Amino acid sequence: MPAKKKRLLIAGGIVAGTALLVLVFLLVRGCGEKKKAATGTTPVKTTTAVTTTIPAASTAPTTTATATAPAGATTVSTPPATAPAPVPPPEIISRSVDPEVVDPGGSLTFSAEVRGQATSVTINAFKRDTGALVLTLPLVQGATVGDVTSWSAGTTAPAAKGEYRFFATATSTDGVEVKMPGVSGWTFCVGDPLIDCS
Repeated sequence: MPAKKKRLLIAGGIVAGTALLVLVFLLVRGCGEKKKAATGTTPVKTTTAVTTTIPAASTAPTTTATATAPAGATTVSTPPATAPAPVPPPEIISRSVDPEVVDPGGSLTFSAEVRGQATSVTINAFKRDTGALVLTLPLVQGATVGDVTSWSAGTTAPAAKGEYRFFATATSTDGVEVKMPGVSGWTFCVGDPLIDCS
């Protein structure tokens, strides 16, 4: 082989070898860059997802305890208390004695009629000439017709002869005494009316 051609082949081989080395270098460098990029020390920022559980709002209805009347019960309102109306005092509308003329120690029956409420009725008799009280007789309650009640009781006539005057006293439910004084028309005589009671 001629020397010139041999030098050309050697030069071409050197160029080709150099080019191959450059290519290998570039390939190696490229792989290194890729590996560095893949394994670099730059920290990777990570995000941790935080899940918060919010309890669902209760849809159950709120129950409030209330007092209720039983079924079918009728509610009755209580009216305010009022003071009771005052009770009017009793009224003695009549009194009498039977008989009107009696012997000493004889039997006498006194009666009275009272309108309204009375707890007791009493007959008091006085000797007319002296004014002395000679008889106090509680009467017994009898029948009531409407608002009028009859009271009566029997007793013994005084022993002393003479004329006697009597009247009735009624006691109300609150302790008030109501009197019906006797007058000349409400008298009785013990003895002879012409001699002892004239």
